[in-house]
Amino acid sequence: MTHKLRSLPGKFALLMIALASIIAGCVPGGGTELSPLRIIVPTPPGGGFDQTARLTGIALEDERLVESASIINMPGDGGLAALHRARFEEGDPSLLLQMGLATIANAEVSGQGEVLRELTPIAQLMDEPGAILVRPDSEFATIDDFVAAVRAEPDAAQIGGGSQPGGPDYLAAMLFLEAIGVEPTQSGYRAYDGGGDMLGALVSDQVDVAFTGISEHLYEIRDGEVRVLAITGAERLPGIDAPTLMERGLDVEFHNWRGLMAPPGISPSERDALIDVFASLAGSATWGRTVSDNHWNNTFVAGDEFADHIGRETRELNELLRRFPAGG
Repeated sequence: MTHKLRSLPGKFALLMIALASIIAGCVPGGGTELSPLRIIVPTPPGGGFDQTARLTGIALEDERLVESASIINMPGDGGLAALHRARFEEGDPSLLLQMGLATIANAEVSGQGEVLRELTPIAQLMDEPGAILVRPDSEFATIDDFVAAVRAEPDAAQIGGGSQPGGPDYLAAMLFLEAIGVEPTQSGYRAYDGGGDMLGALVSDQVDVAFTGISEHLYEIRDGEVRVLAITGAERLPGIDAPTLMERGLDVEFHNWRGLMAPPGISPSERDALIDVFASLAGSATWGRTVSDNHWNNTFVAGDEFADHIGRETRELNELLRRFPAGG
């Protein structure tokens, strides 16, 4: 079965609404003063969460949608430290948690799902396909080589990922193993706290193959520091010399996504003002270039629609975790 754990294309109705009356201090216009924004990242620098937050902050400032956007890395406890910090900042609309599928997974696996559900959904910003990476000198010249080796000997390669067990990299690896006819529990998965730590493990020979988001390692791919064996999306990516898994006869399609949540207890007007800010960002030329440059999809959804999406993803994630228990 083809699996698509991703959002539906965003409904851009919000972008069509004229923002004639805007809450003061949130977006430019009407002579109001812009307010600073803080974005908490639940991983160390260098991974997909960190990259998305920093590019979002740059675009917000370039488009004059906020006075400033500060990025605060708060790794720890598989992302739960940042989750609890966002929960602690109840009522503060100037702070946002950079979150995504990995955040849901970490919360569900740890029994902290209720904490996540207390937060205020603001918007999904994007989604992206994953990639399967190896070192330049890897014995696996192609994805077919890797498939053949693991089918013959499930523990032929140490697999790593930049998410905790249950997260997107883990799920992509498990779906891949299932698709090639290998019992996922027969092949180990080594978890790293973000894509930066995972990349270090790959290039230092701690793991042989890495499942990860494509965008966070584009520089290393282009510089030849790592090679792409395959893409988990539906189509090949421009400038990336690698097939899709579907193209090689493997019935797997997997996308990851990232978005933003505010603390609990903000007012409806504060929530709406934040949604307006990110609706404006999603429709901007700056964000369009950012999405294109990073092989993202601009799947913007916000507010109640985003909350519904989180609910669907949580249910689907729990179904997958029953198939692929995070404890192995």
